[in-house]
Amino acid sequence: MPATITATQTFTVTVKGEVVTFTSTLSDSQVLQTLRGMRSSFAQDLAAKFNRLSEKQYAWAHKLAVYNTQPQKVDNTQPSEFEALFNAFEAAKAKGAKRLTLRFEGINVKPNRDLTALWVTSQTEKEQGNYGLQPKYLGKVTRQQIDSRLSDDVQQTIMLAANDPLNAAIRYGKVSGECSCCGRELTDPQSIERGIGPICATKFGWWCNWDCRRWLALSACTSLIYCLIDVSCIIICVNSWLFMREFVTNSWIRELSV
Repeated sequence: MPATITATQTFTVTVKGEVVTFTSTLSDSQVLQTLRGMRSSFAQDLAAKFNRLSEKQYAWAHKLAVYNTQPQKVDNTQPSEFEALFNAFEAAKAKGAKRLTLRFEGINVKPNRDLTALWVTSQTEKEQGNYGLQPKYLGKVTRQQIDSRLSDDVQQTIMLAANDPLNAAIRYGKVSGECSCCGRELTDPQSIERGIGPICATKFGWWCNWDCRRWLALSACTSLIYCLIDVSCIIICVNSWLFMREFVTNSWIRELSV
């Protein structure tokens, strides 16, 4: 690795066959700190051997650090394609839910701490992280854009989930037999049929959906039936008591007459 320099440096790297030239004003300590905070295995590998990087690796270390420290340009005048996904996580966080994750076809999606981005990881691939093996990091989604590093299949899955998070969660639950929200196996017959459990649907703010309202209405009807049964039992008991009282009274009157 070249000697530590803090002035502006110019680097050249090759990205997908295209030569990219960029400048960096970051110091080595800033680059190293940024790499350590990234989740990709490539960044972690560069950070682990930072003091013995080759010229090309050193350039890539700066490339990743510069990319991840530059403020993202966001056009707030345009509606977000991913707003429904972020809203679902915000609803769950507001209700005190922990370990927020939504599972879709082949991927896990979870928010960062301040809900400015969603991390996308693989359900089948693993990589070495700070705490051992962990799901492989694929990329991220912000409110305004999707990471170009994500494959076309993953991007399509995310777009389908962004258009309708509840139906995407239900579809995952019906195919996998597991809840998209908590990852647990669906065992209740109604939850299996609908592909999601009522507790998770409530946490993520999905009770306003028609299917959930129908589910709630069914529960209300069931409760009403039980109430009617209870009322019927009370009426029968009261009528029985009145009949017995009348029978005993009439019997007593007949005995006095004799």
